[in-house]
Amino acid sequence: MMKLVIGTHSNKIHVLSYSHSSLKLLETTTLEPQPSWIAQSPTHNNLLYINSWENNKLFACKLNHDGSLDVLDTTETGGEGPTHFVVTKDGKAIVVAMYMGGCIAHIPLIPTTGLFSKPSPRPSMILKFPFSPPPTSPNSRQDASHPHHPG
Repeated sequence: MMKLVIGTHSNKIHVLSYSHSSLKLLETTTLEPQPSWIAQSPTHNNLLYINSWENNKLFACKLNHDGSLDVLDTTETGGEGPTHFVVTKDGKAIVVAMYMGGCIAHIPLIPTTGLFSKPSPRPSMILKFPFSPPPTSPNSRQDASHPHHPG
């Protein structure tokens, strides 16, 4: 049996059991608003990273055998609307894209635990992308760069 972890735009994370013949809800965990992106640690079994798009945070969570999640650590992302992130292959950092903030941030992890090394990224590790609206659309709804995928 494999576990699937499903993010949402509410405040719930759902854990499902999956086999080739069935799909079943195991557990639902309530987190902060819009935990829509989830990534697994490449170096620590059962450690997941989950965003809160509205509250600009990342969570490090333990995935338990029964499908429940325990929040182990939290960090600020350094920007607004953390949309997508990747964990580096060596498990030493997360690079997160902020859709509303127009930036990406590098968030270091403690190699021995996989937890966040600081409560927020250093300002020197946040890169804001320049933006200027196209001259042909002066009434554009977009007022900043909207990075999506730091992969």
